[in-house]
Amino acid sequence: MGLEDLKLYCLNITSATVVSLGWLEPLLSIALLLTTLGYTCHKWYLLKNKK
Repeated sequence: MGLEDLKLYCLNITSATVVSLGWLEPLLSIALLLTTLGYTCHKWYLLKNKK
């Protein structure tokens, strides 16, 4: 097993990891959307109660 084989194995492992984590992107997108909505609602609540 030479250096070229090791490079190929590392490339295969990296690509398999990226492909298997494809389901994570929609979850992160939804989490970001909920966070921004919560932050906006909180700011509106604080502005409304300030007056």
